[in-house]
Amino acid sequence: MTSKPAAALTVVVALIAFLVGVRKGTFVPADTDPYGYVSQADAIAGGSLRVDQRFALSMPWHGAESSFVPPGYDLATVPGFIVPKYSAGLPMVMAAFERVSGRRAAVFYVVPLLGAIAVWMTGRLGARVHSPLAGVIAGALLAASPIFVFQIVQPVSDVPVAAWWTVALALAVRRGAWSSLGAGLAASMAILTRPNLAPLAAVLGAFFAWPLVRPADENRREALRLFVLYVIALVPGCLAVAALNHHFHGSVLRSGYGPLEEIYQWERVLPNLDRYPRWLVETQSPLVCLALAAPWVATSGQRRDRTAPRADHVWLLLAFSAGVFLSYLFWGVFERDNWNYLRFLLPIYPPLLVLSVVVVIEAARRIASRRHVDLLAVILISAAAAWWETTFTIDHHVLDLQLAERRYKDVGQYIAAAMPHDAIFVAGLHSGTIRYYSNRLTVNYNRMDPTSLDEAIAALRAHGYHPYLALEEGERPSFAARFDSHSELSRLDWPAAAEGSNVQIWDPLDRSRFLSGTGVVTGDINWIQKPRVTWK
Repeated sequence: MTSKPAAALTVVVALIAFLVGVRKGTFVPADTDPYGYVSQADAIAGGSLRVDQRFALSMPWHGAESSFVPPGYDLATVPGFIVPKYSAGLPMVMAAFERVSGRRAAVFYVVPLLGAIAVWMTGRLGARVHSPLAGVIAGALLAASPIFVFQIVQPVSDVPVAAWWTVALALAVRRGAWSSLGAGLAASMAILTRPNLAPLAAVLGAFFAWPLVRPADENRREALRLFVLYVIALVPGCLAVAALNHHFHGSVLRSGYGPLEEIYQWERVLPNLDRYPRWLVETQSPLVCLALAAPWVATSGQRRDRTAPRADHVWLLLAFSAGVFLSYLFWGVFERDNWNYLRFLLPIYPPLLVLSVVVVIEAARRIASRRHVDLLAVILISAAAAWWETTFTIDHHVLDLQLAERRYKDVGQYIAAAMPHDAIFVAGLHSGTIRYYSNRLTVNYNRMDPTSLDEAIAALRAHGYHPYLALEEGERPSFAARFDSHSELSRLDWPAAAEGSNVQIWDPLDRSRFLSGTGVVTGDINWIQKPRVTWK
């Protein structure tokens, strides 16, 4: 396959990935991570880095200031303000889209667009490391990957950070002054998007510095120039992360996730070794394991002909992948069968897929006796891997997330349209999206003192608010367990004021009315059924 048709085909695959991300996208700042990124983008677009919540300082119950912190945020070092837990890389891009377009919903197109760039640059990476055919296949396998598909439909940073690092790798192997600058800028954005992967910049730096140690086709002066250009472009992202950490959390080395000694722990290595490799093979097929044979292919190929990949390219991609993998071996340990956490490893997918495809192509070429036979073998093996990925995606309902997350938007919009303007909501999962869609305040019950629920409800009424409880069915046990011994409201033993899509909203004032014999009207959050009255 020649370069122009391959490039065009890669663009088509990237466009399909973008359309899937848009068509199946949740377009909702649901739960914790999506709300954290989208609301931070809103704040940046509005010219603010911290959110003013000084009103919370006047609330009398214990821990009141902390209880007003929604998911994805934490208390600032300055009293009365909250700051985002997540790095600003993705929200900055989202904010730019929002400002330029003038539309709040523009933020939801960023991840699909960066996902398309990830696919396209995977194709370019494969073409530069080996051949146009390798690039097309690697790009297609990335686009079909279950975890890639699962993340491209959500407004979170997993696909964006993979895109930025793939851009950096593709430009690094190209060499040249502008490519070195571009690689540094892309790595800079990747670090700003997910700072814990900053050590990966050293892997690319070692690649640029290698000709200084063992000059081959380049002289030392040219190699030094490229290395310096890469470092210069890399610096802004590192400085920005340090400045934001200091501004938000009081230290250049402290992120929203907490101190380094809490983030990385030795005892997590063995459990994660049981999880990530197994999840990777289960979702991607055993084909991905062939990447480990790439050094042998490169070494033996160089002795035979010039079509084999360069050894330095192979070791760059392997070292980069190993760096990502090691970063998360010490990270948190998650449920043993929850493959969704492969999202952390998304940056290794482009280099691993490129190397796996290269091994398949080289093995087929050396084994097959005829040109068309080896091409057919490569196509069949790649198609089998893509089928494996697609089957996993279908079997695990990966593209059904849009329907599941819609409830967050429904609840927020219902509150905006049907609930009092002085309403305030004690909530958990919905405490962010209620703010986003209805512009009503929320109290995060997960951050409340277990003894403070009744006091908080009374204080909110005294301040002119009408308190409600907004919980999902799955949150009711944890809500009851938190407040059971201190508040009768934890029983939730009266009809909801509104319900729908597994979510209910209770008015605490209705409890005494209901127990005294007065009927309670329950509205439908989904606007399908008429309100009904329930009597004791």
